[in-house]
Amino acid sequence: MLWSIAIISMTGFFTKKAVDLFYPDKINQLVKKVSYNYGWSILEYTSKVEIFVTKKWHKYKNYFFTFNNKQEIIFIKDGIKKHSFNLNISLLKELESNKFNIKYDFIIQNVPIKEVDEYDTYTNCCIFYENHKNVICHTFIKPPKCIEFKTMILSFKNNDEKIYKIDLKHNQFHIPGNALYDRKFFRWIIKEEYDVDIKDEQYTVTFLDHNMNYITLLDTCYILIEKEDYKIINIDNDKSM
Repeated sequence: MLWSIAIISMTGFFTKKAVDLFYPDKINQLVKKVSYNYGWSILEYTSKVEIFVTKKWHKYKNYFFTFNNKQEIIFIKDGIKKHSFNLNISLLKELESNKFNIKYDFIIQNVPIKEVDEYDTYTNCCIFYENHKNVICHTFIKPPKCIEFKTMILSFKNNDEKIYKIDLKHNQFHIPGNALYDRKFFRWIIKEEYDVDIKDEQYTVTFLDHNMNYITLLDTCYILIEKEDYKIINIDNDKSM
């Protein structure tokens, strides 16, 4: 409303000055009356437009992608975060070009969830890519409903003392389409949390899936997340389990 009032005030001021200078008293009164009526008409119209635009903005603003939510693009190489950039238009164009030459094993796009309350477990969604040209903009208004895995434990073969609990914290990894839990993934997680490199060691991972089934995942496997389920894929034979 402030800009509407400012416009009307300025219009009335200059109209009055012009009328006082060029018109006699009777015409002056008539012009002032007409200006007054037009002023209120303009104020009423601009107010209606402003109210309409404001309502539409509040209704649809969350569905427009903006780069103000600081999406992060992370490049992982040999279990280490090698590069991290805020997503913007320039970066997207660079990723699409043939001049992009950063070496990586996989890419994580960390997308903040816009509306999170105190009862929500997750504050970020993580999208995984194997190719930088596939990176696109994502927006999550509310925490998405995804399948959940619990009590995930990585243990080394023939060594019961080396056991690591996998804690994904407030990051939602189980976004449909993500390929997770292969050696590259666990090498990064264990390096981040425990400063241990599992490059060549044999391991198994156990967890409870969303149906409370006890699952053992070999180090030759990864998981493909689906909308309401998942597939275990063995890299050695490339067959779903």
